[in-house]
Amino acid sequence: MKILLVDPPIGQIVDSMPYKEGPAFAIGLLSIDSYLEKHGYYEIELENYFGCGWEDIKARLRQSNPDIIGLSCTTDSRGFCWRLARLAKEIRPDVKIVLGNVHATFFPRQMIEHHPIDFCVLSEGEETMLELVRAIESRRTDYSDILGVAWRDPVTGEIKVNGQRPLTLTKYPLTANVVFLLTWKASDKPI
Repeated sequence: MKILLVDPPIGQIVDSMPYKEGPAFAIGLLSIDSYLEKHGYYEIELENYFGCGWEDIKARLRQSNPDIIGLSCTTDSRGFCWRLARLAKEIRPDVKIVLGNVHATFFPRQMIEHHPIDFCVLSEGEETMLELVRAIESRRTDYSDILGVAWRDPVTGEIKVNGQRPLTLTKYPLTANVVFLLTWKASDKPI
């Protein structure tokens, strides 16, 4: 199962510091990456498309050819996420698009109803993403037992929002990716 986790290039979307000089990966996305790796998923690529135009992004999507794309979707980055989801579905219609972060948490029905989004992960996503990846990998079509996810029922077309998962942040590992983050920060380059 090939997974692409994307943190949109916020410095290109919003003219804000400190994101103008280089890549930024949200700690939540790094935590999800580490959690998936801890549970045996090693074909994970982190991407933020910093400095890329849409033709470059298209070429990189074709090259990576993921089964699942997880997008960190804030209100500022929602347009980028929608465009990337449409592009990914054009390239590979069966790719599963998963949105997480604040905008996906507060507007899951709208995200799934109006955009080519398969799932929204609500609130903290480590356990939810792991269960969702396992379910997608086993080709399930009913996700009603996964807490913290919104999804479209493939039989009825109904958008379903499952119950929230209890918040337990202290049990999530922050491994090698945090080392990257700390190394980058120590280099005096803005994150």
